[in-house]
Amino acid sequence: MQVEHKVKKELEMLLRRRGLGATLDRHRTQGASAPAGAWDELRGGTITEIVPEARDAAGVTSLALYLTARHGGDEWRAWVDPQDRFDPDSAERAGLKLDNVLWLRGGTAEMALEGAQQIVQAGRFRVVVIDFLEQEKAGRLARAVWFRLLRAVEREGQASVLVLGTQPLPGTFAERVLAVGYESTRWVGSGYVRLAGVRMRVQTVGARRGPESERRAAVRSEEFVA
Repeated sequence: MQVEHKVKKELEMLLRRRGLGATLDRHRTQGASAPAGAWDELRGGTITEIVPEARDAAGVTSLALYLTARHGGDEWRAWVDPQDRFDPDSAERAGLKLDNVLWLRGGTAEMALEGAQQIVQAGRFRVVVIDFLEQEKAGRLARAVWFRLLRAVEREGQASVLVLGTQPLPGTFAERVLAVGYESTRWVGSGYVRLAGVRMRVQTVGARRGPESERRAAVRSEEFVA
């Protein structure tokens, strides 16, 4: 474990020298539950895009947090965050152990992909999230930049990369595209009524291989209420 933390620190130093990098040093709690289905299985060595059904981006980050917490046990995760959108409290409520999360903040879209590629090549991360939800220039990244990331992901074979965007991005070489949208809400109480849950719909809307599918999962309202 000491060796792993030493490697993590060395990786942080490298990323900071390239203009990215901040890590978290907190931990916590249990995560949300959802029935397993084809949509929530993350294979190592692949790229998956997550987009909203509508253009308001609702549910994308929540789904990414759920998938990131669900996979990898005590293995490391990384959140590449050029727009500084990551919320540690929401991540904890989703079940992430923040001691095991490398958080890269700021920089350009190109720098974000470069940082993600270096993280993947480190070979110790199960899930790497690249948050491009508010990064307009992500749609203009050269195809060659994405291809270098894909090659690193396939060679390393362990990491599953999640790319978050308001719509499918050109050139990502994603194995599949997941679209998430709200389906219904559940309220409890009489007199004082509170939100008890939100049902989301996740649909595979594009894939390089495999059948299209649709699954529904009930998750805790904390994942969806800001």
